[in-house]
Amino acid sequence: MLRLSGGGPRPEPAPRYGAHPQPPMGAGHWSAEYEPRPAVVREARAQVRRQLEGWGLAERGDLVDTAELLVSELATHALLRSGSRFRLTLTAAHGVLRCEVADRGWCGPEEEKEEE
Repeated sequence: MLRLSGGGPRPEPAPRYGAHPQPPMGAGHWSAEYEPRPAVVREARAQVRRQLEGWGLAERGDLVDTAELLVSELATHALLRSGSRFRLTLTAAHGVLRCEVADRGWCGPEEEKEEE
């Protein structure tokens, strides 16, 4: 801790993340795998909302809405491009919410030709 002359130790300043409340450090990690069905996009959005509410982040309605939209877009893309199972992962820590969707990838026409 840095000590300044003219007095005792000063308190550490509070972290500044802007005007919005942030998830607490280590708030959580959640992951689930989904089958390639159109209904899973709706299910994934609902699960994201429930998970963020469980982590106490529901007060930030815009955060929840944005996360739902992001997951909806990513899950739809995974279904349309890969047609395979995909994994949705949410991590909230250090003031950051991370949404990830991982699938097996998409094999385009150029790549299919190389395999033949």
